[in-house]
Amino acid sequence: MSHPAQSALHIRSADQAQEAARWILQSAQERQSRLLLFSGQLGAGKTTIIRQLAALLGIQDNVNSPSFNLLNVYDAAGLRLFHYDLYRLGSPAELEQLDFLERWQNRNSSNEWHCVEWPERAGRVWQGGSGMLWINIQTGVLEEERRLSIFDAPPSLEGHFV
Repeated sequence: MSHPAQSALHIRSADQAQEAARWILQSAQERQSRLLLFSGQLGAGKTTIIRQLAALLGIQDNVNSPSFNLLNVYDAAGLRLFHYDLYRLGSPAELEQLDFLERWQNRNSSNEWHCVEWPERAGRVWQGGSGMLWINIQTGVLEEERRLSIFDAPPSLEGHFV
């Protein structure tokens, strides 16, 4: 069963990615969440929005999707951003081998942020969890149009890894 979105934002162009990142950051801070799960089809803009979020957090590095190594880590003054891309994950069992589960479960530090692309590839890892935001990005009719929805819990994970 899918959970209703807590809030939604509609953007009409890639130029509004920073606005979307600011909206996500504000929502995360209000909910005291440092685990952000980004879901959406290929090309939906997950990495673009995470790049803008990193800039708002003061990270000056060039933020790219960690498609092949699954994780990139970025540092700024007193802050660390873990950027995961689970698209190439072979199975949820790999999460434990890579120490991802331990990182996510021990994320109480206010100076650590965890952004996960393709979280549905981790299957039911997220069910029953708390302190996370699930951001769903849907493409619109126009090429650059996007609808972002924020959920406090993951949507249904039927048909994904278990």
